[in-house]
Amino acid sequence: MAAIATVHVVDDDEITRETLAILLQGAGYGVELYESGEAFMEARPTAQPACVVLDMHMPQMNGIDVLKALKSNDFPLPIIMLTGRGHIDLAVQAMKLGAADFVSKPYKSETLLASVQEGLAAAPANGGEAAAAQEKIGRLSKREYEVVQGMIAGLPNKLIAHRLDLSPRTVEAYRATLMEKLEVRGLSSVVQMALAAGVQPLA
Repeated sequence: MAAIATVHVVDDDEITRETLAILLQGAGYGVELYESGEAFMEARPTAQPACVVLDMHMPQMNGIDVLKALKSNDFPLPIIMLTGRGHIDLAVQAMKLGAADFVSKPYKSETLLASVQEGLAAAPANGGEAAAAQEKIGRLSKREYEVVQGMIAGLPNKLIAHRLDLSPRTVEAYRATLMEKLEVRGLSSVVQMALAAGVQPLA
């Protein structure tokens, strides 16, 4: 019989913790709750199968601080970041520090559950994955590639449009096309693939 996967929820907001616990337990996961980054770092669970849902904005030790500390200790569990809308630059920084995914608040239940499921199923990154990411990125036109560079720089469409001397609507069209070419659904998947392929942010 397969072991029940555990989701470690790290969030300073009690209502958010309880809401996530109900959602995750209802989906069949075990849940451990932590009210701060410090509390999680003190426990530092590593037993698998498990993943971590980590809030970006917490007092004292925030999500980025936790990620930096975990990266320096080769933490083995996948980490999903919860971020507020408009904080894509922080989400990209989190993925560069090893986060598996990010989910923007307010989130849909099915979006978070899908992210947890994918995080638990994901294998560690390897050279084959990097090569596959580079192959897909290579399908993009020059403009689509530049839009991806803007996306991993954490820029909104209006700023990408300004940098590339395009209209915001044209940038939106490029985003839709490049996601189809990369065979991904959302921004986090684009960022993950671009980072794996070694794409540099828009200067």
